[in-house]
Amino acid sequence: AKELYEKNRGTDKAFARAQTMTAWQAEWSGNRDAAGWTNRLIPNLGRWLGRKHGETTRTTTQFLSGHGVFRSRLYNCGLVASPNCVFCHELDTPEHAFFNCMMFERNRLQLEHEVGPLRPETTVDVMLRSAEDWCLVAEYIDTVVLSKELREH
Repeated sequence: AKELYEKNRGTDKAFARAQTMTAWQAEWSGNRDAAGWTNRLIPNLGRWLGRKHGETTRTTTQFLSGHGVFRSRLYNCGLVASPNCVFCHELDTPEHAFFNCMMFERNRLQLEHEVGPLRPETTVDVMLRSAEDWCLVAEYIDTVVLSKELREH
């Protein structure tokens, strides 16, 4: 709303957008606890919002937000009896599922062979590097989320 107000007052469109992005980034960077997982994945809002490829899907949204199939979250909401992974019985967080769970080790190693080492702080950078890398990471995300969903049913 502030950006629109500034544009209507005659402020240059690009300058108004830059001001908005600076304010958003400052708020995002200062609020690491509230959106901890997502903030680790997407530290730079400008890069994320300015991407030229990559549509989010139901599964990528679960990965990026940490909501959905992760039992630690479901347990905190009172929806499951245990916060542990259905595959290996470790605490089931998004980080565990995507970066540590032994169930997905073969898939993860194959992905890393194609895109290089992954950790939470670098995964979105890899996705933004190219449309091909986005698709490779998104396919891995699909594998993890859909496998967890199928195991639950």
